[in-house]
Amino acid sequence: MFRKRLLTILTCILIFSLTIVTACSSDEEAGDTGPAESTDELVWGITEEADTLDPRATVSTYSVEVFEMVFNSLVYPDGDLEIQKDLATDIEVKDDDVTYVFELRDDVTWHDGEPLTAHDVEFTYETILDPEFGSPHKERIDYIKRVEAIDDYTVEFETEDPHAAFLHDLDRFIVPKHAAPRNPFEDVDEVEEEKEGEDVFAYEPIGSGPFKVVEWRPNDTLTLERYEDYHEGPAELKKIIRREIPEVEAIYADLMAGDIDKGIVPDQEIDDIDENPDYTLIQERTLNYFPIFINHGYDGHDKLSQLEVRRALNKAADYDQIVEHIFPTSYRAHTPIIEGTWAHDPDAVRVYEHDPEKARELLEEAGYEEGIELELIMSDSNTNMEFGEMLSAQFEEAGIDLDVNTMDFGAMLDRTLDGDYQLSSVGMTNMTDPDEFMQRYVDGGGASNYENPEMDELIIEARRTVDDQEKRAELYSEIQEIFSEEAVDIPIRNSTILVVWNSDFNMDYNYIERYRNMKDAYWD
Repeated sequence: MFRKRLLTILTCILIFSLTIVTACSSDEEAGDTGPAESTDELVWGITEEADTLDPRATVSTYSVEVFEMVFNSLVYPDGDLEIQKDLATDIEVKDDDVTYVFELRDDVTWHDGEPLTAHDVEFTYETILDPEFGSPHKERIDYIKRVEAIDDYTVEFETEDPHAAFLHDLDRFIVPKHAAPRNPFEDVDEVEEEKEGEDVFAYEPIGSGPFKVVEWRPNDTLTLERYEDYHEGPAELKKIIRREIPEVEAIYADLMAGDIDKGIVPDQEIDDIDENPDYTLIQERTLNYFPIFINHGYDGHDKLSQLEVRRALNKAADYDQIVEHIFPTSYRAHTPIIEGTWAHDPDAVRVYEHDPEKARELLEEAGYEEGIELELIMSDSNTNMEFGEMLSAQFEEAGIDLDVNTMDFGAMLDRTLDGDYQLSSVGMTNMTDPDEFMQRYVDGGGASNYENPEMDELIIEARRTVDDQEKRAELYSEIQEIFSEEAVDIPIRNSTILVVWNSDFNMDYNYIERYRNMKDAYWD
């Protein structure tokens, strides 16, 4: 069960049900009564802990934040979505457009002193792609045909077809072949059942980044210390303590009291904290998409495969009310392709305005004169419960009896990934190329079980269109038109990240790179 829980989001991402990422997206800070006294330590309040510390076994935002400080990847996208080299020093693309050769740094060591080599890269990707293990990353990079270490510092990838998003997909964190289990879930049960991490990689991993894990006390704290032999020089901070504090209000109280240096701010406190010179507040739009997923292939029920029903659901939701009252730091979404990105085309999108009477008419056209009953599953956070309550009331006006079933995030994710749901409140997070969103809808893929051969062809053509962004944008315009006309899901919102810390603390932060730059963070 725990293994399934780690197959985090469809994603993405899926990562998560609507509120979790709001908390994930925010960060933390220190005090109303004065900053923390230490100048080489950061205390960081979080609402939820990592689920595992093996990067191959999860895409949870809480875990990834740790990986960004503890591990390295071949390449990664920067704040402008441009590819930057991390472990790679040179990238050669062969004339066939499917073979890539990466030269690696030869000065990188693991936290146990062993050298990081191309064999570690090969091992990482082979184990992610092994169908026996079910890594949540496999779906995204399943088009990789071959990974081969040519020598200690050269690794070659071969893809099935040209793939425009290939380099964006290589931001997976590399694990050590000599220390990590071949099965990334091998240690998970020990972490879950024993809560003891001695010699368990998923609990005390060996990384190559500027910080190393020294202690993880589940449901309490995760402590990192700087790695003195880091290949780019030691970090400014000596220690980072991530403290789990489940309630946002409690994190904010600790922030104000000076007990933590970085924390989450409740929505109603944003204006006050923004005007307070003791804090730095970052507000930035994300690449996160939070819809209500519609299961088009739900066993024994064909109503969700009917276009009129799906359009009725889209007309029943009052998006403006939801965003204004439940998610005030978010903004309305229309398709998985994020507004403001190069691939988004507002003119191609069919906009569904709240119209309960029209929703009733659509249900009648579909043969449901008496309305319909549906179940919505979501995680059991306070914000989600408020959201579910509001959505249920809105749907009732349209003749839709919505049973909102809240549960533990892991249980909700299990049901979503197993296709055991009608409607599910799950999000896709931090997708840096539009293909990362849209590939989840190809050929009935992902948890929504949506099939549309015309849209499939367009998505695949856009994926194979390398080095011609204008052509890709034209294709994504057609894709967005089909997606919105077909009411594939119920687009609710895109999120804004809120990052807050003590104003004496300095960090170069952007939403895409997030904590990859923590090495250079420092106190005045």
